[in-house]
Amino acid sequence: MSSVIGRSESIVDFKIDFAYEGKKEKALDNIIGRISKGDCIVLCGESGCGKTTF
Repeated sequence: MSSVIGRSESIVDFKIDFAYEGKKEKALDNIIGRISKGDCIVLCGESGCGKTTF
């Protein structure tokens, strides 16, 4: 049996830019990421930091 450590199959690659209607500044700007098979993703942070927008 063999295994490869550090290589995982990418399931989702993303880039997010988002601005609320009527706002000049982006709420999310150039958020780039990858979610790989077997990853567990947790969004955490202070109130108002953009978790819900994300």
